[in-house]
Amino acid sequence: MEILKNNVSIQLSAISYQLMVSIQPSAFSYQHSAISIQLSSSNYQLATISYQLLNKTGKHWFNLSKVTALVACATKHLKQREPLAHG
Repeated sequence: MEILKNNVSIQLSAISYQLMVSIQPSAFSYQHSAISIQLSSSNYQLATISYQLLNKTGKHWFNLSKVTALVACATKHLKQREPLAHG
């Protein structure tokens, strides 16, 4: 179970990085500290999604449609710079 959780966390961190690059590519050259803060916030939000996925889709297998919907929701909120709801 821990391996699955870590794998999801790594995948979601990669999504977070890709989203930040697509949203503000120039910021990676000039605003490293701001990006670190934004990535930390994004990683926290994506960790929350990871936790929700484990709770809402079952402990052993993910429901792909729910995963897709939650990732789409995260993408929308990150692009709009809105915090994700917890819970």
